[in-house]
Amino acid sequence: MKDIVVARTGTAAGGTTAMISTFNFVAGEMVGGSPVKGAPYSAQAVTQSTQALADGNRIVNNTSASVYRDSEGRERREQSLPNIGGLSAQGAPTKTIFISDPVAGVNYSLDPSAKTAVKLPAMKMGPPPPPGGSPATFVKGVPAIAGGMASGGANVMFFRSGVSDGAAPAVEQLGSQVINGVSADGTRTTVTIPAGQIGNDKPIQMVDEVWRSSELQVIVQSEHSDPRMGSTTYSLTNISRSEPSPALFQVPSDYTVTDAPKPGLSMATPPQ
Repeated sequence: MKDIVVARTGTAAGGTTAMISTFNFVAGEMVGGSPVKGAPYSAQAVTQSTQALADGNRIVNNTSASVYRDSEGRERREQSLPNIGGLSAQGAPTKTIFISDPVAGVNYSLDPSAKTAVKLPAMKMGPPPPPGGSPATFVKGVPAIAGGMASGGANVMFFRSGVSDGAAPAVEQLGSQVINGVSADGTRTTVTIPAGQIGNDKPIQMVDEVWRSSELQVIVQSEHSDPRMGSTTYSLTNISRSEPSPALFQVPSDYTVTDAPKPGLSMATPPQ
């Protein structure tokens, strides 16, 4: 599985362009895409990223989101985004809510603090990099939709990154086990960057271990390890198989709803 990173980019109030890849859903499922019917659930999605510095220091970030899906494939994700310098408001973290409604063919981004919602078209990810090609990355950009994001035309960008030398990744099937009460099948994928490809003295190995439930059709646990960036672990906890309330997939009547501009597709180079 390739990295799926959410990066926020735009012009902040001071006129400085910034790109931040802190909000990392590398191991989990993005809301939207092909609907999954007949498998309702709700859970907490917990992500921890750890980066070890050369001086022995460590940078650890934790995020948690509430995720829901009903029997018709509607999805909801609630997440608090941490404050990052001048790109977000001071004080309490910004809470964002994203609703995907494949039945109505529409998505919504909600800002609970302002009681506003942005209506978005169905989101589609760009195609993956071609096999054996360069590490260029397809980028999907959508307008900034949640409170606390940088002003001046900021975008939320989803990009899939990877380095390819033409060699196929090594894939190992790990069998099945029960994780947090759900049966899941595991796969370990190892991608090796040969020595000298990016200026590295020795080969670099990136390892993804993913445990996916075929019944729920979601990832329930995973770990991504890259010696250049650190490790990211993801887990679905407190999983409930009950049908969520229909109100979770509707925009409250006291919210102001506006339409978002159409998203664009561009090319970018993945972070090193």
